[in-house]
Amino acid sequence: MGAYLYAGQICMSTERIIVHKNIAEAFEREFIAAAKGGWSDVQVLIREAGVKKNKLLIKDAVSKGASIIHGEIETVEDTTTKMKPIGIKGVREEMDLYKTESFGPTVSFIVVDTEEEALRIANDTEYRLSAAVFTADVRRGLRFAKEIESGAVHINGMSVHDKSSLPHGGVKQSGYGRFGSTGMDERVRTKTVTYQD
Repeated sequence: MGAYLYAGQICMSTERIIVHKNIAEAFEREFIAAAKGGWSDVQVLIREAGVKKNKLLIKDAVSKGASIIHGEIETVEDTTTKMKPIGIKGVREEMDLYKTESFGPTVSFIVVDTEEEALRIANDTEYRLSAAVFTADVRRGLRFAKEIESGAVHINGMSVHDKSSLPHGGVKQSGYGRFGSTGMDERVRTKTVTYQD
């Protein structure tokens, strides 16, 4: 939902899902089932350029070894601003999709061996407005939240799950300052962390 809501055209949409290898196969099955259950329909993008951009990013990734696990890239829709949601696995650093924000209904899966690798990849982006960590271990979630370079980290909640009463803003190339903060708060780096059972 965090990747496909509003066709992925939310500045906090989930772009990459980093999954530990021990649960990767099970996670992929659950993701595909969930996506087919509610996220297979055509999405409408603001402009035709968004559809073209997403398809180019996917084609580049596939040409370099990634594979589509949900959706179809070659489907022709009735207008040029429509596109079906795509899930793609095997995304690596040399692919344009790894480093380019799709701002569309495309989400990448990256399988990792260690927590350190997960954190390195999570922070290997020039954009970071919001992030999410899903875990049964609250201490692990808080440890990740501390290390992830992001304006907000949601533990067991979607990356698009922000609270209007808390300061909101990004780091790196994701904006300057914070909504919901004033005065000296504009000069400090605030990070919002939320947790859901």
